[in-house]
Amino acid sequence: MQTFNKVTRGYMIRITIVLSLLAMLAMYTETMILPAFPRLMREFHVRESDIAWILTAYLLSGVASTPLMGKLSDIYGRKKILLIVLTIYAIGLTSCGFSYTFPSLIMSRAIQGVGMAMFPIAFSIVREQLPMEMVPLAQGMISAMFGIGSIIGLVVGSHVIEWYGWRTLFHTAAILAWGLIPVEHFLIEEKYRPIVRAKIDYIGIMLISAGTAFLCYAFEIAAHYGWTYSSVIWSIITGIICYIAFVEWERYTSEPVVPLSRLKEINVFVSNLAGVVAGLGMFMFFQVFVIFLQLPKPAGLGLTIVQTGYYMTIPALTMLITSGLIGRIIPKIGVKKSLLISSIYLALSGVIFQLIDLLSLWQVIAAACLVMSAIGALLVSLINLLVLSVPVEEVGLLTGINMILRYVGGSLGTALGGYLQSTITTTVLFYIFGKFIPQTFASPTVVKISMMVVTGLGIVIFLLCLKAREIFQRR
Repeated sequence: MQTFNKVTRGYMIRITIVLSLLAMLAMYTETMILPAFPRLMREFHVRESDIAWILTAYLLSGVASTPLMGKLSDIYGRKKILLIVLTIYAIGLTSCGFSYTFPSLIMSRAIQGVGMAMFPIAFSIVREQLPMEMVPLAQGMISAMFGIGSIIGLVVGSHVIEWYGWRTLFHTAAILAWGLIPVEHFLIEEKYRPIVRAKIDYIGIMLISAGTAFLCYAFEIAAHYGWTYSSVIWSIITGIICYIAFVEWERYTSEPVVPLSRLKEINVFVSNLAGVVAGLGMFMFFQVFVIFLQLPKPAGLGLTIVQTGYYMTIPALTMLITSGLIGRIIPKIGVKKSLLISSIYLALSGVIFQLIDLLSLWQVIAAACLVMSAIGALLVSLINLLVLSVPVEEVGLLTGINMILRYVGGSLGTALGGYLQSTITTTVLFYIFGKFIPQTFASPTVVKISMMVVTGLGIVIFLLCLKAREIFQRR
């Protein structure tokens, strides 16, 4: 596959904006539905553990399809496969809006989950089409849209649900998705030139996808049923077996989905392992922090879901700014130095959380700004370490694998956060109708403990990144 890096400045801006909008839409649709969970439970008469399938179905479908779509984009072209994925995603959104039974909603969410493959394909387009010195900045802007889309989803979602109902959320998101299809078609050029028609190792893709899906499923249900639940144990065992079978299959098949030697390359290995660790810390922080903001005082800060969305826009903006800045700085200082600085920054932000007053809203938001900006800088540095270290013809698949490994870490982080919240509790007395009624909530100590874990994870990532090789100097 050839690359075409001689592009105009206008095209570089255009492609960055279009792909950033795709990332923002995807994250917007994932968080907009969260405020609707109580209403969905009442409408469909399901329990809290059942309603979690709205997220789990999307996640399992996404991790199962992302490696395949990434590989197909390596073979048949990024734009073509991105259009297919975006169309499937729009169909899933539309179907969600017209779901009147819980099983149909879950099935629609599974269809929508295929859209998760948009992320690695978007990163691949940037790597393939833009000059090397512009890649970090574009990757930074796309990565920053994850945070921006999440916050917009919380704020807009809560208002739309209150005024128009949860189905309107999917109707409006579907309109945006269908509208982006012609935008992507006309504004992004296809730079693919076929050289060799490679065979697709469907068995290898199936094994790595199944292994990831089993692990994510195990971590998701562990938050509701505990780690000793039989389904959790067997899912973890099955996932590990699938990973072992994947390695053995790739060693002996004549057409491996990805050469194992590529996964052993130090920059690929570091970006994948650090991605798992970063996903764990990021999702655990989100799980613990957002709930802490909404718990009643003194267990939390007593904010409504709308207020939470408004206040979280501040950390999200710092993440956007930091991601853009780190994208500009990487070509000057190098990816490795950027990773080392970002990981230490993340560790220090966790330390600062130990020093603040958790009942002071502005101290908490200021500390969250540090964490979010550190996460943004780290994610941008990690994705650039990967995409700039591998051949263009393999970047779609390898970015897809990196993405699903990050979701494995994220699922584990969410489960650990939920475990801490359910085991470390405090009792708050409410005076109702002349009586003191005790209610149990997660203790504020959970925030401190989770941020201690984040500090430790930052140190782990720092040690991993010491092994990375610098890209810009090497090339």
